[in-house]
Amino acid sequence: MKDVWPKAFGPNSKIEMCILLSLTLFWCISTWFNTTIRGPAGEGKDQSNLYFTSWICLWACFWTLESWCTTSGRASFERFVRSWPNRCPLWIVTFLLSLLDFLFALDLYRHWGDESGAAYNPYVYKLYGEVREAEWSFLFTVTGVTFVVSLAWALAEIFRESRTNVGSVKSDVENYVEGLTAHVLCGLWIILVCIVTMPGGAASLLGNLYFTTWSTLFSVISTLIWYHRDWRREINKVIREEEDKYEHTKMILRKREEKRMARLAEDEEEAKKKTSDVESTNVEEDDDDDDGILCENDPVDDDITISIGSDYDRPSSHTSSSPGRPRARIASSDGTTLPPAESDAPASSRILALMLSYFCSPDENAKSNGDGD
Repeated sequence: MKDVWPKAFGPNSKIEMCILLSLTLFWCISTWFNTTIRGPAGEGKDQSNLYFTSWICLWACFWTLESWCTTSGRASFERFVRSWPNRCPLWIVTFLLSLLDFLFALDLYRHWGDESGAAYNPYVYKLYGEVREAEWSFLFTVTGVTFVVSLAWALAEIFRESRTNVGSVKSDVENYVEGLTAHVLCGLWIILVCIVTMPGGAASLLGNLYFTTWSTLFSVISTLIWYHRDWRREINKVIREEEDKYEHTKMILRKREEKRMARLAEDEEEAKKKTSDVESTNVEEDDDDDDGILCENDPVDDDITISIGSDYDRPSSHTSSSPGRPRARIASSDGTTLPPAESDAPASSRILALMLSYFCSPDENAKSNGDGD
């Protein structure tokens, strides 16, 4: 016995796997027959304990099988669902729940009037007898459309080409269509739940149809919430990219402006330097010009002396009788007399020379007066 038990229920035991598969399949069939309208725990039978324990046993077997697959390193249902990208996991769950809801509604619609159904329960028989055909049609339509659409989106993700599209990125058109589909399904399921789960509705009694209808609604809403979350994430991603571009552009413009300001400062410094050089050059030239001017304190060259002669131009007989204008002669140090420069001497100097020659030569003035007499 010590050797048989570890081999039968040890790690990766095939015997344990077969037992778990058998139990899971057994409770799937048992739960179906126990909880439908024809079973002992169906709608209107008031067998809540049998109903919930049947579903709990099925869940326990399935959860144990999942745990065995996970610990043994084999593929499990949870790992399969979570392995697909984007919103494929919730589309798979929505497909399964809507399919179950469709099957439960179809079974209830076909067998509620049978002897094994609600024939011996007047309240249940009357309730389902008053459900209108339009309500049943709307229920079948919404559940059928939901499991077909959800299966299509799940297969689109599963069979997406992953070699060329490693990240399984959807196109904009595909995202828009998926979002529109999720919004439409969410609206349809809200209306459906409000109709069929109200008193007198097809799913008003506690049973498989009631719980699967609410579960499918939650799954569709979860898919829509997931879509909005991814949509907002894409918006935030675009906003961050635009902000990064803006910051990069602003940094480039700031650097350009700093370079331009530095260049302007350098040009201004060069202009100031050139201006200062020109001003210093002008000051030096002014100093050189001042050095060439003869001032009062400057020494006089003795080699050239200015002598004012007493000779002046005699008036000719053909000219006016006014005395001639004395001419200043420039005599050098060796005694030679240079020709007068009347046009070069200023008027005040000529007048002064005339007055001096007149007063300093009285003999010549008397002689000229005598000749005139």
